[in-house]
Amino acid sequence: MPVLRSSRPASVLRAFLASEASAGLVLMASAALALLVANSPLADSYFAALKSYLGPLSLLHWINDGVMVVFFLLVGLEIKREVLDGRLRT
Repeated sequence: MPVLRSSRPASVLRAFLASEASAGLVLMASAALALLVANSPLADSYFAALKSYLGPLSLLHWINDGVMVVFFLLVGLEIKREVLDGRLRT
């Protein structure tokens, strides 16, 4: 007999990611986690890890540059969508 697998975890994750509120919930959870870590005994090791170097740049620098790249990519994609299909079309 074939074993039937439940696709429930994948469908729950897919439904969460498809909802409009998912980005806000992930952002709020990340901010809450950052507040907990920054105010816990782990704070010293956390900030020391941010100052460690990966190649020529610190980890903090890599994170800042990565976040800026994602931000401007999303802004550019949004502008492109508005020019092609939105209010900036005419």
